[in-house]
Amino acid sequence: MPRWADGPALSPRARSNGTKRIRQRAQGADGPAGFDKLKDNELLNTLSIVLAAGGAMLLGQTSDGGAYLVRAWIGGDRFEDYITSVAEWQEVLEGLRDQAEAVMLRGPREAP
Repeated sequence: MPRWADGPALSPRARSNGTKRIRQRAQGADGPAGFDKLKDNELLNTLSIVLAAGGAMLLGQTSDGGAYLVRAWIGGDRFEDYITSVAEWQEVLEGLRDQAEAVMLRGPREAP
């Protein structure tokens, strides 16, 4: 059911819609550095771990082309970061892998 449709209220066990950040936005960033500069299939490895944890990832670029967007849903939490350098790519991807591994270590969750 779309979130704007009328319907029953969510249960207290429903997941949070709040967005969390792996890192804070950098001040004075020069512009986006592509994920093609990452080493050893880092993006592919992160995506694999997030999917194995039952999560999802969305990759995009801002309309002005100034940054890349990484949005991920892992274990009921939503993460969103704007990336403009290779160092930021590595920091965000490492954080997402850590979150996904923590979810997998918790084991299976109880069905609602």
